Amino acid sequence: MPCFNKTTSFFPLSNQTPQEQFKYLDTNGNGILKEDDILEFIKKNDKNGDESLDFDEFIGTRPPSEPPLRSKGAFNLYDKMDVKKDGKMSSSLAPAFIKLLDKDKNGEVTFQEFEERIKKIVDGIDREAKKLEKK
Repeated sequence: MPCFNKTTSFFPLSNQTPQEQFKYLDTNGNGILKEDDILEFIKKNDKNGDESLDFDEFIGTRPPSEPPLRSKGAFNLYDKMDVKKDGKMSSSLAPAFIKLLDKDKNGEVTFQEFEERIKKIVDGIDREAKKLEKK
């Protein structure tokens, strides 16, 4: 059962339904998430043109009501998923993100897969936020 009874934002839409979150990430509207959709999210929010999102750019994608530790926890998780682990979200995040959500391993994420597997990302964000609380 999907975990959407608490803040589940992994990108900007914590107050929205899973359907609305999926639709936001599905940049071409074809009902499937692929690496290109995640790359488009990064490109759309990259304000300085370096083909990645630093923390300040990432914060601009988050809801204003989100607690700062949760935003930082989300950023830290995505930085860990990103192969470069350089304090930025770059193109190498896209395959890792899709791989985590892609239950049948076909390189595409349907809404059903998204809804079933997004809890893994939410749990990772929670773990990262808790680590920050302890500091």
